[in-house]
Amino acid sequence: MKTMIPMIAIAAGLLVAAQSAQAASLKSYCNGNDFYGKVPERDGFGDKYPHLHCGSRFITYSPSKNKGNRINFLDKGGLSVSKAGNACLDANNKGADRLTAKIAEICTDYGAACGC
Repeated sequence: MKTMIPMIAIAAGLLVAAQSAQAASLKSYCNGNDFYGKVPERDGFGDKYPHLHCGSRFITYSPSKNKGNRINFLDKGGLSVSKAGNACLDANNKGADRLTAKIAEICTDYGAACGC
């Protein structure tokens, strides 16, 4: 029993570390910024569209100021291939090649083909 408590503490510590690493990796898709723009000059600015919004537990494609149009394609539930595909299609239609490439990279990293 005495060895069980330290083992549980170690397991809990590893779980927290793994979750922190996953959260940090999502943010890294936006180069450490909250926003990833159509062009590098727009990184970090959420008022320029389209862009990706990278939180610690999600990545959302925002095609316009209209909040109803946002596509949350990666969150704690994992990657939604269909939503990522929709985001990629919209970004491509807007000539946002940098965003299209980033969405494709995310899909590839998650072992999915999103049609980018």
